[in-house]
Amino acid sequence: MVKPIVSLFIDNFDSYSYNIIYYLQKANGIKPIVIFPDEINYDEFLEKYYNKIDNIIISPGYGNPEENKHNDLVINILKNNLNIPILGICYGHQLLCHFYGGKIKKVKNMFHGNINIIHIYKDENGKCCNLFNNIKNDFKATCYNSLKVSKHINTSILDITCYSIYLNEYILMGVKHKHLPYYSVQYHPESVVSEFSYQFFENFKNITIDYHNKNKTTRFKPLENDLFEKNQFYNIIKPVNNIGNTPFDKCLTREKKYELKIVKIVGIENLSNISYDIFQNVFYNKDDICFWLDSNNELLNNKDKKNDNIQNDIFNDLVNSSRFSYMGNAKGALSDVVEYYFVENEDSVIVNLKREDTYKTTSYFSDQSQNNSDNLNDQNNTYEYQEIRESGNCLVKYLNTKLEKYKDNFNINFSTFDINENIKNNKSGNVGIRIGHTNMQNNCNNSDCFYEKDDFIFNNKDTCLIGYIGLFNYEYKYETIKFLYNKNVEHVKNENNESLPVSFFIFPQHFIALDLVKNNLYLICLELTKGEEEETKDKLSACSHEMKSDQSHKITDKENVSYMDTKYDNIKKENEQWIHETVDKIMGIVNKWSDKKKEFSNQRNDNSEIKNKLIFSSTLSKDKYIENVKKCKDKIRNGYSYELCLTTSFKGNYYIADDDSIDMLDLYKYLREINKVSYSCFINYNRKVCIKQNKYKYDRKNFLNEKLKFNVLCLSPEEFLRKNKDNIIRSKPIKGTIKRGQTEEEDIKLITELKNNKKEISENLMIVDLTTNDFHRLCQMDSVRVTKLFHIESYTFLHQMVSEIIGKNNNSNDLSDAIINIFPGGSMTGSPKLISMSILQEIEQLPRGIYSGSIGFISIEGNFIFNIVIRTAIIRNNIISIGAGGAITIKSDEDAEYDEMLLKFKSIARPICTYFKERYNADVEYNI
Repeated sequence: MVKPIVSLFIDNFDSYSYNIIYYLQKANGIKPIVIFPDEINYDEFLEKYYNKIDNIIISPGYGNPEENKHNDLVINILKNNLNIPILGICYGHQLLCHFYGGKIKKVKNMFHGNINIIHIYKDENGKCCNLFNNIKNDFKATCYNSLKVSKHINTSILDITCYSIYLNEYILMGVKHKHLPYYSVQYHPESVVSEFSYQFFENFKNITIDYHNKNKTTRFKPLENDLFEKNQFYNIIKPVNNIGNTPFDKCLTREKKYELKIVKIVGIENLSNISYDIFQNVFYNKDDICFWLDSNNELLNNKDKKNDNIQNDIFNDLVNSSRFSYMGNAKGALSDVVEYYFVENEDSVIVNLKREDTYKTTSYFSDQSQNNSDNLNDQNNTYEYQEIRESGNCLVKYLNTKLEKYKDNFNINFSTFDINENIKNNKSGNVGIRIGHTNMQNNCNNSDCFYEKDDFIFNNKDTCLIGYIGLFNYEYKYETIKFLYNKNVEHVKNENNESLPVSFFIFPQHFIALDLVKNNLYLICLELTKGEEEETKDKLSACSHEMKSDQSHKITDKENVSYMDTKYDNIKKENEQWIHETVDKIMGIVNKWSDKKKEFSNQRNDNSEIKNKLIFSSTLSKDKYIENVKKCKDKIRNGYSYELCLTTSFKGNYYIADDDSIDMLDLYKYLREINKVSYSCFINYNRKVCIKQNKYKYDRKNFLNEKLKFNVLCLSPEEFLRKNKDNIIRSKPIKGTIKRGQTEEEDIKLITELKNNKKEISENLMIVDLTTNDFHRLCQMDSVRVTKLFHIESYTFLHQMVSEIIGKNNNSNDLSDAIINIFPGGSMTGSPKLISMSILQEIEQLPRGIYSGSIGFISIEGNFIFNIVIRTAIIRNNIISIGAGGAITIKSDEDAEYDEMLLKFKSIARPICTYFKERYNADVEYNI
């Protein structure tokens, strides 16, 4: 039996490293050992690894090897002429050549992501270097380098093995040591467009085997298990201590069963037309927390009248990807709100919020309550809270623990309601609902349950039955860097030191899902199953003593009593009332829709005495932004990045005489009519925390605002990441856009122009290679595929260049692994991601906040969908914040980049200004 080859991979923090690791594992038959260059010194390397590995790979990376300070390990390996095959790639190539006297120069004609032709050198006998066995001459390969090795190398030590010529510039592409098994290449053999990728790494494996056989080295030993304890190929994330193991969590998660009560409403002609009205009437309350994940793609409004200019596969993919919208709020005893903060001089703090009024022993439906249709909406927005401060805090791990109590631990009570049938019969929502348990028995022709034939519940792999809905702002990157690279990065501070959560998520008790393709609507309620209520009460009662004795959380006496005295039978009554009231409201909306005009609220009459204003100003002047573009290009030119996604922000201060009259949902309605995109979102976040909880030994005022109020109006067309219920993950980077032609001939010409645009192709390729790298960290071996590469999709008004990457997620990986490995999206950072984020923070000098982050859901079944937060307005304290930016490459023109950034800003700012003019007679100014 052939023994596997064990590689030591020295990862120079590059964003393409795991593409190389994939090929190494495929060729070698075993995953390599991965270390960072500053992780161990040379003596530790000799002790831990040298006699147990077969070869070494030095990865690509950033910077100039003549200047970098983290080269000591590799320099010492080369200095000692170690008897082991070594392969350097890109930065590793430059470092090896530099050690042997090679000079590092800047590439004259830089073009990151360019596809070069590689010419292989042959000796006087016509033989090439054995690293290129079975690889044809003049093959294509991707180059990402800003620097190159001078062709005047020390030929007494090194032989040139390959080269390229681009725009008459000679670039040394590979060398081999004359006496030692040391090899290097400048290009990226692992890139998705590089040819002979697998053969290249297979050749290096064969070189390793031949060398050790020839020199009779005592390698190929069985590996000790402890060698792989630090291996990061599958086990990127360190265990998080104690999250989810507090007395609070233990009492509420152990052995508990839940029930999802689902009422399917059928018979609505066009659900897209009334989705706004449903949210407005059922969930929206400007004085509370509510959300709407709004699939508002224009195709969904005309799905039965497909434009002939849109290809069938594109149309079907778009419709299916944007098929479902979701909405809800934070009302109800089983609802949950989680806020996450980074606190100065501490790691992080998780804040778990529960509504103060859900702890009352008086039922909302008892004689003491008003028991009217507005009762649920009249609850106050005050929350009691629990702080979790532990050194190993990790939000996504915590959310996983919270969701684990629902996983495979809920039943479905399914019902249907035909709205047309009931409208015809003039019935209210209190009748006509076919209760699922009885009706399923009557409608089953076989052993399958009735609801198992339903697309939303059973057949569709992307749906959210219920779960956590929320966002990660861009600064959540600090946590992903911490767990992925074991680095604590200094946080950039907000200019006014406002304490806002870096992330928040809402788990609703009441939830609505809208199938915008089949026009079905699902009312969903969470409750406890029969027989679990008393057991849960007993657990909560027993829990109180444990909570009192637990000094790390300081739970108040009132909170203990509240949990014990919660009357769970009220949850069922509350859910029943909510369902019937909601059905009645939807019936009313459907009845009135035919007479309803699709426009925002009536315009105010002009009043010259009212001086309403909206003034937008830029955080940076044009000159300063152009200076930042130049700084980015300098970093790229010096080899520190391939691409940097530079951003800035704009602030719109508005002054409205009657400030309370501003309806943010009405503004969002206006914006969504103009920008019809797949990943829109509206969030109204307004809450208070109970000030009676000052018994905590920590100072709440250090980070937690007693009152927190803001709105998110997101109009993003871009999907960041999704994982379905079959554990398939997908990302669809979009780079490259061109308008449609006026004639068929012009249209074909424009498509050809986009297909052949090298700049657009290279930018798209950089994101594709970065995304496949992230997927290889997460996915099962040999499952990652680029299913679309530089694919042109044609829409009504434009053509776009789209690529698609999919992979089968490892069964042991969950949401936390996905977010920590992939967040933030590469389209908002650049590549290599780690150093690019550091450079951008240094240049931008301000936190981005929600802009550049991600909004989406995490289902109780483990699937999730998140967008990229672009084209978004954040509104707080009479200030409208809008972020904008663009990808800077070495080919960028400074003025053109500024104009493009400004255009992106105005795509959101202009309709907002128009709204304020028409709605509030406001004077609008741009001070930019």
